[in-house]
Amino acid sequence: ELKVNFFSFERRSMNIYKEFISIINLYSIIKKENPDLIYTTTLKLSLYLLLINFFSQKKIINNFSGLGYLYVNNSIKIQLIRFFFELMLKLFSNKNFIYIFENKRDLDYFVNKNILKSSKCFYTNGVGVDIHKFKFLKRKFTEIFNVTMVSRIEKSKGVYEYLEVVRSLESSSKYKFHLIGKIPENADIKLIKLLTKCKNQKNFHYSSWTDNIVNIYNITNIAVLSSHMEGMSVFLMEALSCGLPIVATKIPSNEEIVQNDINGYLVPLYSPQEIIIKLNLITENFEKYSNMSINSRKICEKKFDEKIILEKFRKIIEQEC
Repeated sequence: ELKVNFFSFERRSMNIYKEFISIINLYSIIKKENPDLIYTTTLKLSLYLLLINFFSQKKIINNFSGLGYLYVNNSIKIQLIRFFFELMLKLFSNKNFIYIFENKRDLDYFVNKNILKSSKCFYTNGVGVDIHKFKFLKRKFTEIFNVTMVSRIEKSKGVYEYLEVVRSLESSSKYKFHLIGKIPENADIKLIKLLTKCKNQKNFHYSSWTDNIVNIYNITNIAVLSSHMEGMSVFLMEALSCGLPIVATKIPSNEEIVQNDINGYLVPLYSPQEIIIKLNLITENFEKYSNMSINSRKICEKKFDEKIILEKFRKIIEQEC
């Protein structure tokens, strides 16, 4: 019999009282349901479970899809929280904890700093992608190239830089830009103003949501992700599977997906002009574009097929649990 218990918490809340209540509520659920195995995918819940498991002693799998806000923001307050989080990991992690990282550099960070033991850390290439759903589509060289980015509308996701590219190429008839993603409640005002300006351009389309992302990929020629910090991007893995050349920022997770001049290009952070240069390189001739498209699909089949990823998970769970 399947049963669902709902547990809610604020992702970025730092209110001590609220956090204490959240920990108590989660502990109550665990005590009542008495699970054999607990699986979590967020840093905050990992911290909760470190404290709770001091009393409950459950087997816990922590899947770090990315290090997120805690490792993007470098304010003094966040640095102190990060220090506390890493100290808690070091002090309270025990044989009951397993850590799965979706990119190698995140794993190396925690192991090399002696925060976690290498014997309890494992690495997978993200969550993988259904290569049969996201099919390879042979691309035609065209007069207008559709460029797509799928992301939450946040500055840390590099949306500002992407929109600067859109603004810079407002008069270009070579590109049509697409942006898909929800606007969070605490959206950056400057970013929203820029998005509003872009909406007035004929070569730009924004949508907060689509119920058929495959159709979007089918009309897309190039995928762009200018994020400042990212786990293994589902968007980029789906783009790979569909055979899209990619322009992405040079961050650890993207380096797992994009091979320079093979299936796309990596660009420095905060560099809209570099994105424009790489878009022009990809579209300068059909042979380059076609080769990058084919290479994207090959990389996906070799590294990111969800069957490969699920098999890795199965082996880890069998070995450790």
